[in-house]
Amino acid sequence: MKLEDMKKGFWGYKKESVYRYISAMEEEFSRRLLEKDSQMIQSSEQLQQKIKDLEEEIQRLRQENAEKMKNHLMISDTLLDAQEYASYMKKESQKQEEEAQRKIREKAGEQMKELEKYSRKISQLRNLFLDMIKTMDANAKQAEQSAEDLRSELSVVNMSLYQRKEKAE
Repeated sequence: MKLEDMKKGFWGYKKESVYRYISAMEEEFSRRLLEKDSQMIQSSEQLQQKIKDLEEEIQRLRQENAEKMKNHLMISDTLLDAQEYASYMKKESQKQEEEAQRKIREKAGEQMKELEKYSRKISQLRNLFLDMIKTMDANAKQAEQSAEDLRSELSVVNMSLYQRKEKAE
């Protein structure tokens, strides 16, 4: 109902017409209010559903975060353990290397002593051979001198023998 549709009387609008207008307006407002309430309820339900979905998402993200944190801590612990093990292995390898070098030095020292021993023996053999050669050379010179002396004696004797033979003929 519109304001133009109301019936007019001598002193203004008729009561019945005003009551109908108020009643129509009241029905219109009630209908609009019900629509608004319905929209509000629907909107509230949608928002409640959205809140519920968001809370579920938050819960899921918290669980993921907790799992990731757990994995992160596990990885950190593993890395720390690996670093400790690497440090231990490095120390052990250094100890083994030092021990191996010590053994090598000892072995080299022993071999040097043995080499010096062989060197002394070679020097002794060399001196022995040199003395033997000198002795042999002296003996050879003496033998040569004896042979020379003998040859000169023989050549004098032989010549006299040869000469006598010639005289005898």
